[in-house]
Amino acid sequence: SVSGQARYAPRNPAGPLVQFAGDVSIARFAAMDTVTYHDLAKWDDLSVRGIQLALQTNALTVNEVKFQGLATSLVVSSNGQLGVQALLKEKPSPAGQVSAAAPTAFPIKVAAVVFEKCAFHAADQSLQPRFSASVEEFNGTIRDLTLPSLGKARVDIRGKVSALAPFEVTGSVTPDAKNPFVDMKLVLKNDDLTPFSPYSEKYAGYPLNKGKLSFDLSYNIASRQLKAANIIAIDQLTFGA
Repeated sequence: SVSGQARYAPRNPAGPLVQFAGDVSIARFAAMDTVTYHDLAKWDDLSVRGIQLALQTNALTVNEVKFQGLATSLVVSSNGQLGVQALLKEKPSPAGQVSAAAPTAFPIKVAAVVFEKCAFHAADQSLQPRFSASVEEFNGTIRDLTLPSLGKARVDIRGKVSALAPFEVTGSVTPDAKNPFVDMKLVLKNDDLTPFSPYSEKYAGYPLNKGKLSFDLSYNIASRQLKAANIIAIDQLTFGA
């Protein structure tokens, strides 16, 4: 659904050609990849509030992007291809076609991206037995996101891989390829390692019968210098026959 006001002003050189102010929402959405035929992404509701869009000159500001009940999947098919690769196929350019000019800058500012009762699933069908693991639930926010980025976006995402394995991702980041900034902390407690048994069988020759993983990781990247502090604990790691 769309709610707002749109304006088209071709005879006003002092202002944008197109303007839109309002809200957009998409409910009960689902998309499937065409490689593994698994759900690629689905959600109960996606709401985009406080949109201020201008074209020529270009600018986009958004007060809030909120996902409710988002579930995404990353699946490797039996031939080793990622399901998402079906969406990334590039069409070859016709012979003799001149490359398009560089796109005009399009600054984007999003005050908050909100995740509520979301989940993530990963699977690898190229292994026998097949690998499957999930993040049961995560909630949180990414605030003050700007692209092209000059400011620091604040990240606070918390959830659980399982009922006994909470995790959190907190800190700030500037997603600028030329001058990246990262000050992030990743914490995971008591995660069961046995779902990764298909990988241990393939690369180590033995299945995983038992094991718990916990870690506390801190990363800081500033002026292209990396500082890291890693605490990793593996408890009761046991391989089978």
